[in-house]
Amino acid sequence: MSSEIRVRFAPSPTGRLHVGNARTAVFNYLFARARGGRLVLRVEDTDRVRSRAEYETEQADDLRWLGVTWDEGPDRGGDYGPYRQSERLELYQEHVARLTEAGLTFRCYCTDEELEADRRQLLASRLPPRYVGRCRHLTEAERRAREAEGRGGAVRFRVEDQDLAFIDLIRADKKFPAGSVGDFVLLRADGTPTYTLAAVVDDALMEISHVIRGEDHLSNTARQLMLYAAWGYDPPRFAHHSLLVGPDRQKLSKRHGGTSVREFRDRGVLPEAFINYLCFLGGGLGGGEFFEPNDLVEAWDLSRTGKAAAVFDESKLEWFNREHLRALTPPELTRRLRPWWERAHLLDGTTIVEGDRSGTELFTPTDDIGIRRILSDEDLTLVSGAISPMIHTLNEGVDLAEPFFVAPKGVALPGAARPAIESLGDQLNGVPNLTPAAAKSMMVEIGRRTGLKGRALFHPVRLALTGRDRGPELDVIVSVLGPTECRRRLAAVTFEG
Repeated sequence: MSSEIRVRFAPSPTGRLHVGNARTAVFNYLFARARGGRLVLRVEDTDRVRSRAEYETEQADDLRWLGVTWDEGPDRGGDYGPYRQSERLELYQEHVARLTEAGLTFRCYCTDEELEADRRQLLASRLPPRYVGRCRHLTEAERRAREAEGRGGAVRFRVEDQDLAFIDLIRADKKFPAGSVGDFVLLRADGTPTYTLAAVVDDALMEISHVIRGEDHLSNTARQLMLYAAWGYDPPRFAHHSLLVGPDRQKLSKRHGGTSVREFRDRGVLPEAFINYLCFLGGGLGGGEFFEPNDLVEAWDLSRTGKAAAVFDESKLEWFNREHLRALTPPELTRRLRPWWERAHLLDGTTIVEGDRSGTELFTPTDDIGIRRILSDEDLTLVSGAISPMIHTLNEGVDLAEPFFVAPKGVALPGAARPAIESLGDQLNGVPNLTPAAAKSMMVEIGRRTGLKGRALFHPVRLALTGRDRGPELDVIVSVLGPTECRRRLAAVTFEG
């Protein structure tokens, strides 16, 4: 085996990328990058029924979104390909043939019903479920009889009665006593390889030095060590990290909320926040919680990851996302928000300001209320800066920013609000533009003139301009809308009483 650090992430394209699998990918990626090694992307697509090319494409896209890059894989090639298991079937058949020649396999004709009955009996006897050896010692005549019945024969590995032990990089010494592992399947009756077989062949031939995976694979390690020894391959170093659970400490599932990376992408979680949170789960980070992606390679340490299950809490992820959003500059936040605004059709509307009418009479209601405005890049940056303290996810930036693009309809205010609205309209008459500071001074002057203060002053103005009772600072709203648009919206307000 090569002395080079080589790790792999091997997803099955049978669904979307699960957050738990994404965490495994991130761990492998950081481990390789910290040690100058290589990350291999290998697609385990031997499940002919459930594997889909579109899932493979989406999973790879989600990994790139997270910032996880690989050095070898189906799309990049490499010296150890092919990198899809469906293209490596001959290699698995050849390796099973070597074991058969050495007398280390046998044909198993057990039905699913028979295997299930054996499993139930073992459990009833308080024994761990394992293959009981029904077909291990069949005679040639017995094998022919079963084949004549139409039974397909799977190929099982003959397990020797011996203790097995290895050192896990996270869990230290691990032992499997003799008798704890039964004869296991290498090839199913239809000829397709099991995970145990394919993973060992691929890891050995691709010279994988370290296998970093979830603790649910811990029980596979004993079987795989047997195969490495049978073929004369040096095994890799193993590290089994904790699994993710929900706040109720049960297996993470749909009842807890999102379970795939794509779901959180679609909600507007930042990739740097997501990868930061995945590294935080299980205690792999040292020296704090909040890290930018470039700092994670040095901050994360495999040896610090905990053995106990890690709780995936969406509220904590939201905190990470909020902190990363607030760390963005307004121009960068604008760049991140722009695709969301485009999908909401906020940026492709028709401007309702055709020339400056700021010098015309005060109240001239128009039919343009509700048409989308087109904002300058400078104004978009102001909008981003204004909503930055309020958003937890990018998708929230659509609703918070919408009043800057679309005027409210049907705003009706109590008669007590009329002085504030009319005074603001009067102040805006003839003003070409406003800075946030100038808008703030204008509101102070309106308060002095009308005697209104606090909520009595600001709340009706906010409702008149945005139709909302909360949102960004009012001085930014007035500044970005501009005098003409503000007067247009004020003109559409009606008063009750």
